Amino acid sequence: MSHSSYPKMDRSIKRNASLKHYSVLKDRVRQTLLAGQREIEREKVLIYWNTGKLINEHVRLNNGRADYAERVILRLEADLGIDETVLRRTAQFQAAFPIRAPGRELTWSHYKALLPVKDESERKRLAELAESKRWNWQELAERIQQTRYQKGRLPAGISDPLVEPKAGIPGLYRVIKSEDSLAIDLGFASYIDLSKSQSRGLKEGDIVSLRGAAQTRPKQSRSGIASPRFAGLAMTKGATVADLYCYPAELIRVVDGDTLWMKVWLAAPMWIIEKLRLRGIDAPELGTPEGEAAKRFLTSVLNQTRAITITTTKPDKWDRYLSDIFLEMKDGELIYLNNHLLENGHAFRYDRVQLTDWNVEG
Repeated sequence: MSHSSYPKMDRSIKRNASLKHYSVLKDRVRQTLLAGQREIEREKVLIYWNTGKLINEHVRLNNGRADYAERVILRLEADLGIDETVLRRTAQFQAAFPIRAPGRELTWSHYKALLPVKDESERKRLAELAESKRWNWQELAERIQQTRYQKGRLPAGISDPLVEPKAGIPGLYRVIKSEDSLAIDLGFASYIDLSKSQSRGLKEGDIVSLRGAAQTRPKQSRSGIASPRFAGLAMTKGATVADLYCYPAELIRVVDGDTLWMKVWLAAPMWIIEKLRLRGIDAPELGTPEGEAAKRFLTSVLNQTRAITITTTKPDKWDRYLSDIFLEMKDGELIYLNNHLLENGHAFRYDRVQLTDWNVEG
């Protein structure tokens, strides 16, 4: 029998036979899984860019007004169940890189770090550097902050500037005009109508506290919203609008590294459930190792708290509420959560809304 007449071994059998060796398995899993993850990330970037292009083109065809763009994003969120933050970022992403995303090796977390860079040429330069030098997103974010420092915009010694805390005082509320009478603004579009006797001596803009609100049972207001009974109003001296919209809160669920569902006590026993975004920071996207680590870190910290206090900011009528969150830990330590994430490397600064944009209407 000639050599050529021997039956040939199927190549797949040879490959499977080699898998008996762990070293072969390790190499092939590394090649298959990591290559696949890179390809998924490339597709994700492309999908987000194309989504942003669709949104931006639709807005352009409808006169390109910013208020219309916000309404479209919120409508898409309601109709498609896609978080408005993701939709808004896709539009910002495509606008920042209008031709196409420049690098095949950059992840969505890289591009999120680049979005706050307003100068187009600087943004492109940093993107090209990140790709050529194979920086991860944290290295890129650090370089962005170093660049700002070199231009004299940051204090010496700070590579990633911390958030200036906005700390209010729980239990303070503003008096507002309601048709021909007065009402108490509890925040989160919730109000208590005042009777004529309760309004005596008050005027629009006064800041008050509610006496006895925490000890009584709720009643139904004419709007159908449960509101607390209270013994009376106490005028406050020296309080300003910066002291308002501060509440005790309880954690319901961590969404990601910078977003949470919270139970917020407006004026006990009245409470609401609200989705809150940490002000002044941005955590990496879920689905990335950095994003998952940020969520785990945030969850771990919140699980060790004795009490949570939040101060809320509403930059405009379309945005979700932004929050400064203050924690009293079980060991007595006090933590400002926004900066705690920055200081531990699980977020970077992202000031789409500046302090000066604070709308005092909560």
